[in-house]
Amino acid sequence: MNAYITSGSTGFAVTTEAYRQFIRYNDYNHLAAKLKAALKDLNRPGYTNLAAVGDQARQLMYCATMPDDVAKAISDAYTAMAGGPDAKVDITGIVTDEHQPPGRDGSFHTICGESSVIDAVQMCFVSLYSDKAIRRREENAIPHEKTTISIQVKAAPCSQ
Repeated sequence: MNAYITSGSTGFAVTTEAYRQFIRYNDYNHLAAKLKAALKDLNRPGYTNLAAVGDQARQLMYCATMPDDVAKAISDAYTAMAGGPDAKVDITGIVTDEHQPPGRDGSFHTICGESSVIDAVQMCFVSLYSDKAIRRREENAIPHEKTTISIQVKAAPCSQ
């Protein structure tokens, strides 16, 4: 489809390039530098301020702006897949980094509507900075800036 979306048999994926574009796009307000500064303040090895540092990082990600080109790509893929504005989808973030096998981070179920899907994708981006994710990377000496995420979007199973 494009650099931000790949299609599959049951849905589509928002690529790691979309996440990288999100970070690049928000460079005007120094998102990457602010994230790095927040994480630098983490008390190691005791992580006594992990909750505060995590909250600060998540707030930075939450307040960042989804780039228009990424939002349009997600919207177009959702519309093409869903066949209508009320289609329900499940959204799951798949974390990737250079040192670990992929893992799940952030899951949202029965999401409906273009803007809600875009918001859920951004919340998957935010989930990269959960306290658990931050601690895992710290304990495994994985650079935070090397971690990316792709998002799996697929039709939600019908409710009974």
